[in-house]
Amino acid sequence: MADSQDTSTPGKSPAFQFYPKDFLADAKTRAMTFKQRGMYWDLVCHCWLEGSLPADPKEIARILGIPTATRFATNDWPVIGKCFRLAEEGHQHPRLELERRKQAEHREERSDYGRRGAAKRWGSHTDGQPIAKPSPANSQAMSEPMAKNSSSSPISDLHLQTPVIRIRAGDLEAERAGEFIERYKALHVRLRKGAHYLGKPTFDFQEALQLVAVYDDARLDKLAYVWLNTDHEFATNGTRTIAKFRSMVSWCEERLIDWEEAHGPLTVAS
Repeated sequence: MADSQDTSTPGKSPAFQFYPKDFLADAKTRAMTFKQRGMYWDLVCHCWLEGSLPADPKEIARILGIPTATRFATNDWPVIGKCFRLAEEGHQHPRLELERRKQAEHREERSDYGRRGAAKRWGSHTDGQPIAKPSPANSQAMSEPMAKNSSSSPISDLHLQTPVIRIRAGDLEAERAGEFIERYKALHVRLRKGAHYLGKPTFDFQEALQLVAVYDDARLDKLAYVWLNTDHEFATNGTRTIAKFRSMVSWCEERLIDWEEAHGPLTVAS
């Protein structure tokens, strides 16, 4: 059996995140028969590993090992194919492409943390040039968040802070998680008619850690903005906790992508 942790192929991840609630609530997958769902997941796995599916449904049937390719192309693919999008490379899965992008951004972010750590430890930039030591005044300024700007965006009045830079990734993500919780509370008051957010600090922190491990701060705030504005039944049923937000974050990202495709980038005041 192949090792599920194999990462020998550069740039390829062996796994992707799966959200059961999203899958069970999706109208496209609910319309599939039990057999079609099995085909669908086989194709999702193939698409993750290979990047795309063939453009010809009969070729897709051969991937599944189905001898009656014409029947598959006529009866099954019209239902399953709604979850894929035809591109130049073949049929791609939009959600998988989002996941690829998120993982690539996360890898780049962690790599950047590593370069910063190496520079701090060895007293030089990664190109070998020495790092100038900051003056006491500059050191104090660097240890504090940047002042907020009073200007606001026509789309959102959410104000962001620049997080303090930490060397170890664990410290940085912990601080980012804490800062996101505070921004979420402030955004909750703005968008929920002044209602204060009452969460569970320890639980919220663990949920926030998972969120900041995938999204950068600006993207995460946009997604929270979508979540706190939506009239989705899962959001309106009870409180809009950070835990509920995390469970629906991929759904929020799809809504955000749709909005930005129609209106341009969602801007957040800094």
